[in-house]
Amino acid sequence: MNKPKLTRLTSSKSRDMCWVVAVLAVSAGLQLSNATRFSFWHDESFSVVLATRDVFDIIATTAGDVHPPLYYLLLHGWMSVVGQSDLAIRGLSILFLLLSLLVLFLILRRWIHPVAARWGMAIAAVGPFLLRYGIEARMYTLGALLVIGSTWFLLKYLAERRRKQAAGYGLCLAAALYTHYFVFPVILVHGLFIYRWQTGSFVPAWERIRACLKYQRWWLVVLGGALLLFSPWVPIAVHQTVTVSGGFWISEESILDPLHTLIFFQSNIGASLLTWWQQVLFGVTFLFMGGMVYAAHRANPQHRPYIWLLLGGAIMPLLVILVASTAFSSSAIYVDRYFVFFGLFWYGLLGVTLWLMGNRPIYRVALAGIIAVQLAIGIYMFYHPGNYAWDRSPAHDMKATMGVLNGRHQPGEKIHVASGRLYMFFDATHYNQTGATVRVADPGYDHGNASIISGREDRLLRQLSDYQAGETVWLIAPREDQPDVPDYWQPASREFTFNKAILQKFRVRGRG
Repeated sequence: MNKPKLTRLTSSKSRDMCWVVAVLAVSAGLQLSNATRFSFWHDESFSVVLATRDVFDIIATTAGDVHPPLYYLLLHGWMSVVGQSDLAIRGLSILFLLLSLLVLFLILRRWIHPVAARWGMAIAAVGPFLLRYGIEARMYTLGALLVIGSTWFLLKYLAERRRKQAAGYGLCLAAALYTHYFVFPVILVHGLFIYRWQTGSFVPAWERIRACLKYQRWWLVVLGGALLLFSPWVPIAVHQTVTVSGGFWISEESILDPLHTLIFFQSNIGASLLTWWQQVLFGVTFLFMGGMVYAAHRANPQHRPYIWLLLGGAIMPLLVILVASTAFSSSAIYVDRYFVFFGLFWYGLLGVTLWLMGNRPIYRVALAGIIAVQLAIGIYMFYHPGNYAWDRSPAHDMKATMGVLNGRHQPGEKIHVASGRLYMFFDATHYNQTGATVRVADPGYDHGNASIISGREDRLLRQLSDYQAGETVWLIAPREDQPDVPDYWQPASREFTFNKAILQKFRVRGRG
C-alpha cells in the first residue's frame, strides 16, 4: 500500500473516531439531561422492585409476568455494583443505547459508506423514539442492542465465514428472545435478507431456494441452536400468553398502527394528539421518504441488499406484529414502544438515503428538511411536555410524593396504597426510604405484574379495615379514584396533593 493511500485511510479513521465520540457524547448528554427530571413510572418501578430480589426469585416471578427474565437479571447485577439511584438504574439502558449506536455505525460504515454511517448514527442519536424510551429502566435498549448486534454478526459471517461470528449471531438471537418476545420478527428479516443476498431476488423459485439452502444452511443450523437455547423458556412463554390473553390493557389494533408508529419514530407524538389532516400530512411526508428510498435503491445496485435489510428491519416487524395481533391473538398485542428494538434500522435507513441522494441535491435538501423538522418536534416533545406526558396526561411524580412522606414518616407508622393500584405500589416501593413496608389492597388478579406479590400476600396485602385501633397510616391514593376512608380514621396531617396522587396521614380510632 502506497503512503498517500495509507495516509488517507488513517485520516478517514481519525475523522470517524472523532465523529463517533462526538455523537455518542451528544446522545449521552441528551439522555442524561432528562434521566432524572421525572419519576419512574410503574413499569420501571416494577423492574427495580423485581431486580432487588435474588436470581431464582427473579426468574420465578418473571414466569408469572408477561416478559422473559434477561433484562431483570442484568439489572440485578448492575444495581449491585452502581446502586439504586434513578440515574444509576436508567444508566444501564443508556449504556445499551450508546452501544447500539456504535454497532449501527459499524454496520453502515462497513457495508454502505463512512459518510452514510455518520449521518445514520447522527439521526439515530437524536431520534425521538430512542430518546423517549432510551432512558427507561426497561428492556427496550437491551433488545435494540441484541437485534442490531445479531445483524452485525450475520453480515460479518456472510463476509468472512468464521465460526465465532456464527456463534455470536446465535447467542445474540437467543439472548434477544430471552429479553422480549417482540424481537422474533428479526429472524424473518434476516431470513429474507439472506435469500435476497444469495439469489439477488425476493421472488421464490425452487432453484433459488435450493441454492440458498445449499450455501446458507449454516443459518438454519445456528437458528436451530438459538431456539434450542431458548427452548427451556418456551413452556413458560406459552403459559404467559394463555394466562394474560383475555382482558389485557392494550387498545384494539388498527390498520393505521404502522403509520402511527412511524409518526412516533419521527416526532414522539401519539396518534391521539393528531387531527386527521395532521396524520395525512405525516403520511405524505412518509410517501416522499419512501420515494427517495426507492430512487436510492434503483440508482445504487451494489447497495440494494443492505437497503432492503434496513427497510425490512424498520417496516416488517410493524406489519408482522399487526397481522399477528389481528389474526392470531385473542387480544391486541400491538404496542408502539416494543418497536424500539427496530428503530435503529429506520434511522439508519434515513441516513443512508440522504447520502445516496447526493447526486440529486434538491431532493436531498427537501428530505433533510423534512427529517430535521420532524426530529426537532420530537426533541421538543421529549423535553417540554415531559418524557411521560406526551399524551397530555399528568407527569408521574411519585418521587415528590414519597419525598414528602419520607421526610415526615415516624417509626411504627404504616404506609398503604389504596384501591389495589399496583402501579402506585411499585412506584411507592421504589421511592420508599422509611424502612416500613408499603402495603396495597388486593388487586383482584394474580398474573402479570401481580406476580411480584405472589408468596408475600400476608406481608403486602391489606384492606383499610384490617388496620387496628391505635395504628397510624400514611394513605396514598390516586386523585381520580379516591377510596372511601372509614369514618373512624382521623386525619393526622393536611392533605398533600400531587399530579397523580393524594397523600395524607390518618390515626385509626376505635370503631365505636
